[in-house]
Amino acid sequence: MNDIIETVLKNLSQISPWIIYLALFLSAVLQIFFPPYPGDTVLLVGGCLVSLGARAGDLSIFLSYVIGTILSSYVLYLLGYRYGEGVLNFKYVKKYFSQKMQNKVKRLMWKYSIFIFFMCKFIPGIGSITILFGGIFRYKAVPILFMVGLSSLIHNFIFFIIGKSIGYNLERINEFLSTYNVIAIGIFALLAAMASIFLYRKRCKKRSAL
Repeated sequence: MNDIIETVLKNLSQISPWIIYLALFLSAVLQIFFPPYPGDTVLLVGGCLVSLGARAGDLSIFLSYVIGTILSSYVLYLLGYRYGEGVLNFKYVKKYFSQKMQNKVKRLMWKYSIFIFFMCKFIPGIGSITILFGGIFRYKAVPILFMVGLSSLIHNFIFFIIGKSIGYNLERINEFLSTYNVIAIGIFALLAAMASIFLYRKRCKKRSAL
C-alpha cells in the first residue's frame, strides 16, 4: 500500500502547478466550510509534494492554501453578519456545530474578546464557528481578518514546513497528526495566558484613569 501511495504522490508532483494550487485552495475552503474535512493533512501533503520535486514553487503552494483560508473565512463572517443569529438555524450549521460547541465558543469570545480569532486556529474544531459568531456579534471585519490571517499564516506555515521536512514518510506523518492536538492545546494555553495578562492590564489602566 505504501508503494502505491508513494507512486501516486510522485505522479502528483509532476502535474501542472496550477492544478496543485487549485486543489490546495479548494482544500482550504472545504476545511473552513466543512470542518471534518482533513485540510491540515492535505497541507502536509502539499509540503510533501515539494520534497518530492513538485513543479509548483514553495511559496505559491503555501499561499494558495492561505488565500483560500482567508477568503473563505471572510465569506463565513459575512454569512454571520448578514443573517445574524438566524444563521444558527441553518441545517448546515446544526449539522457541523453542536449547541455545546456554540456555547463553548461564546464563553471564549466573552473571555478573550478579539484575541479569540487568533487563538481559534490552534483549537481543533472551533475555528469556523468562531468566525461565524464574529459576524453574528457584529465584530469589525478588519480586526477579525487580521487575526485570522495572521494565525493562518503561522499555523499553515508550521504544517507546510513539517510536511516538507517529513517528505514521504507515512509513519512520521501519522505520528505528527496524532500528537498535534496535544501541541495545539499547549499553544492555546500559552496564547490564553498572554491574552489574559493583556486584558487584565488594560482593565487596570482603565480603572486607574477614572
